[in-house]
Amino acid sequence: MLKVEDKVRVEIHGVINEESHSILTMLYYPLIKDRAYILYQLLIALSTKRSKFENHLILHELSGFSMEVIEQERKTLEKYQLLKTYYDPQKKQYLYAIIPPKSGSDFLEHEVFGRLYLNRLGEQVVKFQKINFLANTVDKTRFNDISECISDVLKDDWNEAFEKTYLEVKNEIQNSKQKQTIAFNYDELLKDLSDIIWPRKNRSEKQLEEIGQIATVYGISPKQMKILISRSVDKRKNSKTYGKLDIKALREKAASSKAKFETEEVNIYKWPPIRFLQNKQNGVPVSKHDAETIRILLEEYRLIPEVCNVLIEYVLNTSEQKFIRNYVESIASSWVRAKIDTYEKALVRIHGSEKKKSSTTESKKVEKDTVMSEEERSKLLEEINAMKGKLSDGEV
Repeated sequence: MLKVEDKVRVEIHGVINEESHSILTMLYYPLIKDRAYILYQLLIALSTKRSKFENHLILHELSGFSMEVIEQERKTLEKYQLLKTYYDPQKKQYLYAIIPPKSGSDFLEHEVFGRLYLNRLGEQVVKFQKINFLANTVDKTRFNDISECISDVLKDDWNEAFEKTYLEVKNEIQNSKQKQTIAFNYDELLKDLSDIIWPRKNRSEKQLEEIGQIATVYGISPKQMKILISRSVDKRKNSKTYGKLDIKALREKAASSKAKFETEEVNIYKWPPIRFLQNKQNGVPVSKHDAETIRILLEEYRLIPEVCNVLIEYVLNTSEQKFIRNYVESIASSWVRAKIDTYEKALVRIHGSEKKKSSTTESKKVEKDTVMSEEERSKLLEEINAMKGKLSDGEV
């Protein structure tokens, strides 16, 4: 049982902005209800203040909740992945790590949250929300993760109609997000793609999207893609998969393709990211590890190619031309949370960062310049004393 005197620390893992509060109120609140919502907001407020608190007394007094209620609602926040709780048995200290809300689209297509939201609020509200939202930490080595795991919060009244609507909404969101990140000429690909190479009956919309994603990542032209497709279609007549495209094999062939990249596009930020990085390293082929990092940026973080290229350039410029995946993903995460979804927004973002860095450097320079050396200080004192002597002698 949680006690008032139990030690506690609070920290935020990520960025919580105005959009986060909007998502919390419009999506999470109907599910977590009043007390968990208040506790979450209070933890955020306490984590941003300079005054430190050692135990649960402030949390107890400000919320007006009993310790039993605080523990109960803390577990509610854990179940909805808004909080992680760690416990240090040596110091008998709790650490509350606040997790920012998921993006609106991620929440609505979540396997549990999406279904529960639909069940609680109905189809009209879900479609309304779909329109709205489609678009230094503590060392925890001594702590044990004691957070509540997400449990089966769906009730028995879930039915096939709810499931069908949920899957439709989820597919619409995913399709919209995927198409935004694809830069590929499908008309050119399909124009002369015969049934002999890849039968029409075996072509699905999902596979075409995957082809577009692969082409976008690796800079494969429609002409080159036709060749790779022909090499990735099962041609074994006695096989159950005869005439079907092996997407995994296609991706591997695209990743190892040495075909020369040709384009009439002058703006290099519109190039496929693999080719953009290759250009940055004087034509040297991109390593498999770096290529995989770029794939993650495009397919998992859903960055459009132009934004991805600005990010690549920014990372290289700020890390001595190193392309370290952890650093790249940390930048990508912050850009996704900040909704950097256009080339223009990406430029504003990096110019703002450079300006801030420049301002900090200049500030340090000014501070350094204002610190006198011992020699300068002695010379100044001599001049002041000489001036005093002149004044005492009546000289002006």
